[in-house]
Amino acid sequence: MLPPSIAFVPRLPPPPKRQTVATAPPGTLFASLNEAVSELPPRPHGGVPRSGVTTYTPVRRRKATRTYRVLRRVTTMVVVMAIAAGGVFAYQHFKVDPPPHPGEWDPRLLSLVTFVETERGLNFEHPIFVDFLPEAEYQLATGPQGPIDDETRAAAKYRSDVLDMFGLASGYDALAGDTTMASSSTLGFYSPSTDRITVRGTELTAPVRVVVAHELTHALQAQHFDLRLGGTDDMARRSIAEADAMRVEHAYLATLTPEDQALANAGNSLTPEAAAVLATVPWPVVELGYAPYQLGPAFLQSIYLREGNDGVNALFEDPPTERMLLTPWKGLTHDADAEVVATPPTRALVDQKSQPLTTIELLVMLDAWLPWTMARGSLDTLAGAAFTTYRHTKTGPLCMTAVVQFDGSPQPFADALLWWAGASGSGSVPTITDNQVSFESCVRGGAAPAPPVPVISPSQAVIIENSTVPVGAEVNGVRDVKPFLCTARSLIDNPNIAPLLVKQDLSAGELAAVDAARNDALRACAQ
Repeated sequence: MLPPSIAFVPRLPPPPKRQTVATAPPGTLFASLNEAVSELPPRPHGGVPRSGVTTYTPVRRRKATRTYRVLRRVTTMVVVMAIAAGGVFAYQHFKVDPPPHPGEWDPRLLSLVTFVETERGLNFEHPIFVDFLPEAEYQLATGPQGPIDDETRAAAKYRSDVLDMFGLASGYDALAGDTTMASSSTLGFYSPSTDRITVRGTELTAPVRVVVAHELTHALQAQHFDLRLGGTDDMARRSIAEADAMRVEHAYLATLTPEDQALANAGNSLTPEAAAVLATVPWPVVELGYAPYQLGPAFLQSIYLREGNDGVNALFEDPPTERMLLTPWKGLTHDADAEVVATPPTRALVDQKSQPLTTIELLVMLDAWLPWTMARGSLDTLAGAAFTTYRHTKTGPLCMTAVVQFDGSPQPFADALLWWAGASGSGSVPTITDNQVSFESCVRGGAAPAPPVPVISPSQAVIIENSTVPVGAEVNGVRDVKPFLCTARSLIDNPNIAPLLVKQDLSAGELAAVDAARNDALRACAQ
């Protein structure tokens, strides 16, 4: 089972964020952005995707785990980063024999199956089981399966310690957090290892039909594409798979009557009670799991509008890199990450060998404590990164060494790291060697501060930036992208404007305030 990759999320008022940093979802910044997202599923409120999280891997491959669909519109964020999962997702290996499947579809699902096949332009190779469970049984299905052994506990402790070292959580119980996210915010999941869908609910109500449409899309993906996860491009692969399922889900929702659409949206929304439970999980953990739902839709939709399902299929056959996902205005062809190796100190007791550290992970780490302009700007020329964990003594605290390499000057990142260390209580001191920055961090301990909850996620801030830069601007040399990025970052970090960026309905006065701030930022950034 993956560390919580969640799926279907609810809409809540954005939680307060520190005054120095603010990130916001699209919707009020630029007219072109509003037009660009008008064809996408309804936007989240407060920085979390509206639909399901899943873990993908084809049934006939190895490396698979459970895939979740979460309640729509959750507050905050998720990123199951490699660093949080300890390099990372706990993949199961398939048995030699394929999982059983029925000879025919559940008759109640035939219209849904036909819709998903038609919308995706692909046919199922065989039917699969869909289990409709009452609430009590669903809660059991999303909790730990069987006794928790020492190995599982040790892996969870490792994840908690890694989050602590990166300044993202303090005293976090990863096992309890996984269960909380799965039980409080999921509506269903597709498991590649069993090739079956599990749904929260016993009747095919409008909300349940929408969930099943999403999960059927994942099952269809698993029968046609190699969706194995892992490595530096794991986030990009997840983003494409989730965005594909979200597009089909949204297309199905549009076929329902207005009354059923309202029921589906209400039924797939996080309740205040569930939101309060979910809020007990550190927001960086949530952000690392929800990031694919934030970053994937706009990227995939642009391909779908130009090339249809053939273009989407091509993304599965040749997945984008994380760089493409984060800076789509650079085009679909740019260099992969440099190969970076992190080496532990001499005589250290190594816990984990060198493993990749991605841009998203570094963004979450820095934005948790720093203004967006400093956090994102310090990574503008990132070429690659890695980290390794170790202990100086057998009973000592877990530590890590990270190496971050740049195509340009490493100084902005080294400066940001000093501010991050001071704010998070890490005590790290960066070392610059040529174009690399290395630093060490150890578990800070239970008294260490937790990062303040942001208005919206770092992935939403990335969306704002991308929406301001014309596609191909840098590739074609049409114009310099820096003024566009500078303008977006200025608005994101403006404590007076940031709260307005997450409001869906602005008054005339609020719209005027956003426009004035944008114009001021444009003038300042053009100088």
